[in-house]
Amino acid sequence: MAKKKLSRDQKRKQKKQRRARRLSSPSQRLIERMRRKGTEVKFVRNPRGMRKMSEVLHEFLAPYWDIPEDEETMKKLIATAVTAWNLALLPESERPRHLVKLAKVLPRELREDFYAIIGELVERKEKYFARYDRVIVDYEVVERGDTWNFSVLSTLPSQKPDEEA
Repeated sequence: MAKKKLSRDQKRKQKKQRRARRLSSPSQRLIERMRRKGTEVKFVRNPRGMRKMSEVLHEFLAPYWDIPEDEETMKKLIATAVTAWNLALLPESERPRHLVKLAKVLPRELREDFYAIIGELVERKEKYFARYDRVIVDYEVVERGDTWNFSVLSTLPSQKPDEEA
């Protein structure tokens, strides 16, 4: 029995469906987003002996999980946490300059709170998560019923994977 020949539109539709399935996972969407930005790097998915950065970030935010009431607040919390995380990886002498640049986009009345929250998160990162030196490059937040899931793209650590466990 001969295969039915598909029209051009049907072929396009099938191709689009295959691509949608391939990009359906959050990590795939993040990788595709980075590639669209022109980032040409090798992506390594969960190297053996290394914790997933989404798990580390989830643990990092544990004291704050009761704060977000909606998706927008959750996205702001994660964006603030990622900012503080990456800021904590900079030498202490460089942090004020970066912090001032970040605060400039905020209304003046919010800057003092921003500095306080970032300071608290940087301190938490240094105290409890100092062994993790991976820069968070991108992330995605997805609401799944009563919980929040997120995917994280990060750099590889400077130490060997089995030292990070």
